[in-house]
Amino acid sequence: VSDDQSNEGHQSSRKRSLSRIRNPLKLRHRAFYSPYVLLFTFMFLNFLTYFDRGLLAGVLPQIQVDATINSNRFKGNVQHEKLSQQKLGGLVSTFMGGYMISAPVFACSESLIKSVNLIRVSIALYVIGAILTSLSSSYQFLLAARTLVGIGQGGYASFVTTIIDSIAPLQSRTMFLGAYFGMIVIGPAIGIVVGGSTSGSSLELHDPLDSSKFSHDAASDGVKSVCTSSDSPFAPWRIPFLLEAIAMLPVFFFMLLYSERRQKKHFARRQQYIDSIDKESPDIIAHGVSPHAKAALRDLQDSTTYDLTSDENGKEVPRLKDAIMQLLSCKQFLLTTLGYCGLTFVFGALAVYVLPFLSSHPVFPLKASTSSMYLGCVTVITGLLGTAAGSFILDRLLGGSEGKHGLARCHLLNSICVLVAFPCGFFAFFLTNSYRAFFAFLALAEFFVFMATAPINAATLSSAPSMNVRTLAVSLSIFFIHCFGDFPSPIVVGGLIDKMTYRHSVCKQFSRQPSVNNTRLDTASIEAPSIREACASHHGLTYQCRWLPSNLPAERQTHVGPVPWNPSMKEHRLEMQYFRDNYGRCVNVYSIRNSLMLVIILWLISIGFWMVAFFMVAKEIKKQCADSKEEIEPSIEDPHRIVET
Repeated sequence: VSDDQSNEGHQSSRKRSLSRIRNPLKLRHRAFYSPYVLLFTFMFLNFLTYFDRGLLAGVLPQIQVDATINSNRFKGNVQHEKLSQQKLGGLVSTFMGGYMISAPVFACSESLIKSVNLIRVSIALYVIGAILTSLSSSYQFLLAARTLVGIGQGGYASFVTTIIDSIAPLQSRTMFLGAYFGMIVIGPAIGIVVGGSTSGSSLELHDPLDSSKFSHDAASDGVKSVCTSSDSPFAPWRIPFLLEAIAMLPVFFFMLLYSERRQKKHFARRQQYIDSIDKESPDIIAHGVSPHAKAALRDLQDSTTYDLTSDENGKEVPRLKDAIMQLLSCKQFLLTTLGYCGLTFVFGALAVYVLPFLSSHPVFPLKASTSSMYLGCVTVITGLLGTAAGSFILDRLLGGSEGKHGLARCHLLNSICVLVAFPCGFFAFFLTNSYRAFFAFLALAEFFVFMATAPINAATLSSAPSMNVRTLAVSLSIFFIHCFGDFPSPIVVGGLIDKMTYRHSVCKQFSRQPSVNNTRLDTASIEAPSIREACASHHGLTYQCRWLPSNLPAERQTHVGPVPWNPSMKEHRLEMQYFRDNYGRCVNVYSIRNSLMLVIILWLISIGFWMVAFFMVAKEIKKQCADSKEEIEPSIEDPHRIVET
């Protein structure tokens, strides 16, 4: 019998080897799709995802003056005009709208279509959208292409995060997530550099409080001098989008050739280990592991097969309505997501208004090129170091992010990191008199905030009430953090800045605007204006007032009618100087700083949500451990029952 069994085993192994030879794609399937290969592939995918966002931000000035995008045809006549700021913002808003909506829609489709197929479709949409962006011939065409890119990127975002959580070694789960989310820092920085380099020139930001400019239109007209309009469909800004699509093709073929392998043992052993450590001790930071849990961990480490789809976890994906209600009724998930929304809201505001803050600072004003270079270097370095440090501390020093113990560690580490970052941000904006001190404190604040990047995403996955709704949990988290985070924050903070700038209670009384009927200026009575001096006298830490001249009228009024301004004529120059000195607004020079500081307070609210979640999960752990001890104690008191068992 043993000989027959050995012969049958030899024949079956021979058949397997022959089948591998007939299908060479499966010959190295296990090595080719190992966890580390998949991780590096998805890291490259995430890099291109955020590279695209930075690239768009870098080429917006060129898109604004591109003749092909900006041409308006009326009755056969072609007129070339610059795109308005509203239309430029529309390119970003439509992209973000497609990204937010597609993430939960694709996740909800998981019950009907396999997740790997959804990833393939979303990557294909991304590639097509990038190609159409490079070939766009009108603003409407470009708007549709950017929407398609957002739909594609949002389609695979939640699935890829779940896959990384599935393939990561148990003791390196947070480090895998940290490596993936670390690309969020590198991608936009390189994208902005590449996008800006295609123009061949550097653009300076317009300082809204710069009194050396008579009008915003005059200040922004310089854009045309550095960005050349071109009717060519392959203007320099289009080439990076085409190269981006080409770079995405290997990832698409990588997932296209992937063959799903249904293996349920990995997750069964993984869940067995998690349940074992959760019942051992109520200690959050360090606790002993039973021999049963160690055996489960050894089996898990010996496992060479990994699950890549949620329907292979041994459970079917629940109905959409049940899954959504299950997540929305989970307090841990809601508290984790609410804290994440506050963190993202602050990041969205800082990303938009830190550069204008530096350009308009009354003590150390910096050029836009200088401040953007410093800010980019600080963000990239602190982002990489902070993400790596947070992942290492959670996995190697605190004990990992798996199970309820890991969820509690994530909440605790997030709260500590953001709590340390808050005073650093306060010192950076309020108590610094040099740009070196500002960037030093800003680097510390960003470092500690980036330390929470991997733990907060691990907490989102761990807070899901069951393993088979992780993808939907990630997609809903993406929707909420963008819908209530970085999507509305620039608008809210911009309105707050305008209110503080032009409606300051002390500064506003020293403002004077020209009347509509009195636009002709008398140059014979030029004298030092007392209203401007009064505004200047209220400059300091108490009142923070500054004189901002009003915009010049479009034309100069004369007895023969309106005529264009001619700065080469002495009479015109005198009237322009008189208008500059006598008409303007007394504004609050620290409005951007004060608005950003009010927004940073949201970090404290995020800490509050996470600490509530921490105490809730700690209470659940204590209760679970107490119940486990009650189950063990009766068996110890009855030795005959142990013998029988």
